[in-house]
Amino acid sequence: GIGAAGDKLGFGPTMINHNHGSTGVCGPAYYAADHFPPAYRDSVFICNPVTGRLHCDKLKDFGSTHQCNTQPDFIVADDNKWFRPVDAIVGPDGALYIADFCNLIIGHYEAPLDHPDRDRTHGRVWRVVWRGEDGKGPPPAAAPDMTKLSAAAVAEKLGDPNLLVRVLATNYLIDAHPDSAAALATGALARSDNPFAQAHALWVIERLGGLSDAQIDRLAGDVDALVRIHLVRALAQRATWNDTCERVALAGLQDSDPFVRRASADALGLHPAASFVPPLLAAWDAAAAEDTHLIHTLRLAVAAHTRDERTCAELATLSLSGGALARVLEIASLTESSAAAPLLLEHAQPGAVAPEVLMQAARQIARYGSGAQLDRVIERGPQWFADDGERQTELIAEIVAGMAEKGARPQDDARFRAWLARLAPAAIAQLQAAPAQWQRAPVEGLAASASPFGV
Repeated sequence: GIGAAGDKLGFGPTMINHNHGSTGVCGPAYYAADHFPPAYRDSVFICNPVTGRLHCDKLKDFGSTHQCNTQPDFIVADDNKWFRPVDAIVGPDGALYIADFCNLIIGHYEAPLDHPDRDRTHGRVWRVVWRGEDGKGPPPAAAPDMTKLSAAAVAEKLGDPNLLVRVLATNYLIDAHPDSAAALATGALARSDNPFAQAHALWVIERLGGLSDAQIDRLAGDVDALVRIHLVRALAQRATWNDTCERVALAGLQDSDPFVRRASADALGLHPAASFVPPLLAAWDAAAAEDTHLIHTLRLAVAAHTRDERTCAELATLSLSGGALARVLEIASLTESSAAAPLLLEHAQPGAVAPEVLMQAARQIARYGSGAQLDRVIERGPQWFADDGERQTELIAEIVAGMAEKGARPQDDARFRAWLARLAPAAIAQLQAAPAQWQRAPVEGLAASASPFGV
């Protein structure tokens, strides 16, 4: 928007290049079940209460990045202005459930608040099922009632084709059968060749005490990428890592599957260590340009390292190539943290980074750094752009903005007045030499007065 700051590394890359004609759409319902025909599996359904439609988008993969491939609308109710779908979910039976606001008027004040067509009491829930091409097939089987199943039967549901059933089984097995859940999950790991079952079983074991190093090593070599993805994601949640965790996560950066590489980058970002930064940068170099979400995750992982004081202190002494160091410094200058100040002061110099990075670094140190660190920026700043008064003025503005954000009073700092006084003669001379940007227009019938504009 107007006046918006930079993304500060937080804006995710684009997945879709339109908004389906509305800004009021719901979050997507991802179809991860087997009741609908294959053409609809791995699709997302999006409710649009403004247009009264249920949209359908297929997901097209570019490495680990999903891009929406828009399909024909799944439900079109142009002739029924009361249909206002606001949310959708794929149920444990594989049916698609749609919450319908059921209101002719959805605007705020386009119609009077007491208009008779404003409905405040009704709503509908639609259940969409597949009954075959002729519409005569059987409806989907009822969802399993976990409370009526044995622990072993619940464990069998870890491999169910319906994602919601698998998640429910995972949580219920842990909550209702804590004494037998780990053993049942361990058995599933040993016997099942179903990647769904293996992925959810490893979560059960990890949540109930933790995977052993032997289990981690075996799962890291599983032929199915889904298992390897979930392994790294589970390890990411640990408070601390041992050598096995580090080795598996680092190896994951070079996995043949891009989703494993992305999960590994995310995991490494949660366990910062200076030695992880070069492999993360190497994975960034190796990432395909079209895999924007992998690159974004790698950037966020590096950013997490520059927010950690111990890691930043080690990075300040680490030998990185010029290009690698420049990328680390650029990210460090955007992390809005005091941890990166020593690293920036040590290595952010003209020639090593772009002028914009120096500006960002100066503002960040002024906002989050100590008084001594700010003193060093003010001391060095004039030398950063010794022959460029305009750049120096921009630098002063960034430092002042950072100090103001911190609650300081830069206008009381005599150093800025002295700095600006040194820049003033050249700036005034430049203004005097430039053509006037303001012109006077004499009033018709009156003598022209002297120009009121000048320096």
